[in-house]
Amino acid sequence: MKTTIKEKTVQEVQDNIFRKMPVGKKIRLASKFFSFAKKLNKTLNQNGTRRTAVSHRKYAK
Repeated sequence: MKTTIKEKTVQEVQDNIFRKMPVGKKIRLASKFFSFAKKLNKTLNQNGTRRTAVSHRKYAK
């Protein structure tokens, strides 16, 4: 008898963890992610460019 072992992909493992997570925790996770993305977007807009603050200082004029 030949047995094959199916290995789970990272996406399948992540989906399984998220599926088992309580609704309240999913909401908190989404809220934290939204807050992080909002702060990141604000930081990028303050620089006036999509480059990081360090990249334009690398080459002095």
